[in-house]
Amino acid sequence: MKPKCLPLWIAGASIALLLHSPSQAQPNTQSDAQSEVYSPAYFASYTPQTALDMVSRLPGFSLKETDDDVRGFVAGAGNVLIDGRRPTTKSGGIEEALSRIPARLVEKIEIIRGASGLSDASGQAVLANVIRKDSTSAKRLTLSIGGTEGEDLSSDAEFGISDTFGDWESAIKLNATQERQPRAAEIRTYSNSRELTGLQKEERPSTLNEIFLSGDTKRQFSNGNQLLVNGRIGWSQYLTETTRQEAQDPQLSTASQRYFGNDRDSRYYTGEVGLEWQQPLSDQLQLRILSINNAQNWTVDSDSLTQIPLGSPASISNLAFEERKGEHVLRTLLSFTPDSPGRLSRYEFGVEAAYSHLRSWLDLSSRDLALNTPATAGGTYSQAKEQRGEVFSSATFQLSGVTLDSGLAAEYSQLAVTGDSEDQQSLFFLKPSLAMAYEAGESTQFRVDLRRSVGQLDFSDFAASADLVNDRQFSGNPRLRPDSKYRAATSVDYRFSDKGALAVTLYREWHHDVLERIILPSGASALGNAGDAISHGLNTTLNLPLSALIPNAELALNANYIDTEFEDPVTGKVRQLTDISGPSYSANFRQDISRHSLSWGVGYQSREESEEFFVNEYSYLHTRGYWAAFVETAIFDALKLRLEADQLGGEKQRWERWLYENDRSGIADTIELTERQRGARIMLTVDRAF
Repeated sequence: MKPKCLPLWIAGASIALLLHSPSQAQPNTQSDAQSEVYSPAYFASYTPQTALDMVSRLPGFSLKETDDDVRGFVAGAGNVLIDGRRPTTKSGGIEEALSRIPARLVEKIEIIRGASGLSDASGQAVLANVIRKDSTSAKRLTLSIGGTEGEDLSSDAEFGISDTFGDWESAIKLNATQERQPRAAEIRTYSNSRELTGLQKEERPSTLNEIFLSGDTKRQFSNGNQLLVNGRIGWSQYLTETTRQEAQDPQLSTASQRYFGNDRDSRYYTGEVGLEWQQPLSDQLQLRILSINNAQNWTVDSDSLTQIPLGSPASISNLAFEERKGEHVLRTLLSFTPDSPGRLSRYEFGVEAAYSHLRSWLDLSSRDLALNTPATAGGTYSQAKEQRGEVFSSATFQLSGVTLDSGLAAEYSQLAVTGDSEDQQSLFFLKPSLAMAYEAGESTQFRVDLRRSVGQLDFSDFAASADLVNDRQFSGNPRLRPDSKYRAATSVDYRFSDKGALAVTLYREWHHDVLERIILPSGASALGNAGDAISHGLNTTLNLPLSALIPNAELALNANYIDTEFEDPVTGKVRQLTDISGPSYSANFRQDISRHSLSWGVGYQSREESEEFFVNEYSYLHTRGYWAAFVETAIFDALKLRLEADQLGGEKQRWERWLYENDRSGIADTIELTERQRGARIMLTVDRAF
C-alpha cells in the first residue's frame, strides 16, 4: 500500500502557513511551555452540550479511546483525563464518561503536550485534561429519530443529571436505543476457472436494542482524602434475519434455485463497578488505590435453513453459544512530587494485581430432512483463568528544556485452560518505556517515544466458535500467549493560531507472537501465535482556520497510513497482517454563523479497505468513500437542534471471498463476490439542557 494521501498534507501544511497571522489574537486560550488552557468561551460558537462535544472541537486533537487489547489498566488508557485522572472504568470507555459531563459544568480543558509525568498519561504525546466545576447542578435530555431511507425509523433517548447529593458530587446517565440497520446484497459465485456458477439476492434487516445506565460520584473528605466511584450496567440485543435466494441469470445455463435463511439473536449483559481512593500522605506524597470489577454474559442463538432446490425438504442447522467472563483489578500507586523540583520533577511506584476468568459453551446440531437422517449434535466447553501481578515505576526529569519520562514494568502471570482442551503456562514480560519531549518555543514541540506493550488476550479465543451465515468454524487454542511489540515513534506538534494546529507522527513497530489463523497439530483451524512482523505508519491531523477566506469557518483534515510485513505461516509468502486498513483520509468543513446561532458543515470520508487471512479463506473488504452533511442551531442557549445526513449517495461495499478446499497454499476452488448496499441515513436530534 502506498501513501497516496501524502501530497494532500504537504499542500494543507503550506496553506496553513500562508493563512497564519502571527499577530492573531487568542482571547480564550492560555499557554505555557507544555500546556494550553481552553476556557468555555472558546467553545461558545459550537454550542456544546457535553464535555465530549468540547473535546471533539479541540484543534489538532484526535480522541483515542481506551484500548482493551493492551494488558494493564493504564497501558491502554487513551488520551483524555478527567480532573487529572483516568476514570476507573473499562466498560463504555472514555466517551461514555465524557458524555455524562454537561458542558456547563466544565471549568476548562487543558491540552498537555509532551511528557506529563503521570502514569495515567500512558505515554501519550498530547493529552486533554477536562477540569470540572465543583458543586454545580445540571440536567440534560437528548432525543434522536431518523433512519435509512425506505425503512422503519430508529430512535435514541438519553437523560443525564449532575448534582450534589449530600456530600457526594454525582453524574448519572440513562440511555435507550433502537437502531434499525437494513442491508441488501448481491452474491455472485465463480468456479476456479472464473465461470459464473451462482447468483443470489440477499436481504438482511437487523435491529439493535440497548439500555445502559452509568454514573460516577465522588466525595471529598476534610483531611484531603477523596473517594471516587464509577458504575455501569446494561443490556444489548442484536437481531438479524438473513435470507438468500437464487436469482436467474442469462449466463447460467443450469441454475438450480436455492434458498438460505438464518435468524440470529445475540444478547449481551454487562455490569461494572470502579473505585478509587486518593489520600495525601504528605505535601509531597500521595497514595491512590484503584479497583475495577466487571462481569459479562453473552449468548447467541442462531438457526439456519437451506433448501436446494427451493421448496424441497430442508437442511437445518442450530447453534447455541454462551460465554461468561469477568475481571477484577486492584492497583496501588504512590506518587512523589518534590516541593522544589530540580531535575527530578515526579516519581511514581506501584503494584497491580488482576484476576480474569471465562467459561464458554458451544452446541451445534444439524439435520437433513431430504435424506431423513437423524440429527447430529456436538458441543464444546472451555474454561480459562489468569492470575496476573505487575510492579511498575516511572520518573520524570527536566533537563535544559527537555522533559524525559522513563518507566519500567515487570509482569508475571499464570494462565490455565481446562475443558475439552487443557493447558497451563507461566508468562513473564518486561515493559520499558522512554519518552523525550523538546519545546522549540511556545508553539512547537518535538517528541521521541520508545516503549514495549503487551497485548490482552481475548479469552474467547481459547474456546471454539462458529458462524452459520458465513459457514466458518474455528477450534479453540489452549496454547495462546499474548502478542507484544516494541514501538519507536517521533512526532511534531505545531500550534500556529487560536484554532490552528498541525500534528504529525511517524512510527515503526516490531511485533512478536502475532495472532493469526494457523493450522493446529490436530489439523484444525484456530487463532494462534504465528511469528513476528514489522509495521510502519504515519498519522497526520491538521486543523485549519479559514477566516481569512470564509468568516468563522475551519477545515479539519486527518490522514492515516500503515504498512506491515509478515511471513504467512500457511503460504510462506510475505503479506499484510489481518485487519490492517489501507491508507485513508477524511476532511470536514464547518462554518459558525454566530448572529443567527447557526452552524453547518460537510465532510468526506475516503474509501477503506482491509484483508483477513484464514487457513482456507482469503477475505478482502472494500468500502466506498462517502459524504456527510449537517446543520444545527441553538435556541435560547439551552435547546439545540441538529439535522445530519450520513452516507450520502448510499453505502456501498465490495466483499471478495476466496475459498480453498484445504488451505491457501493451493488454488481457490470457489470465489464469492458480494456487492452490498445501504441507503443514506438521516437523523434529527433535539438536545435540551436544564
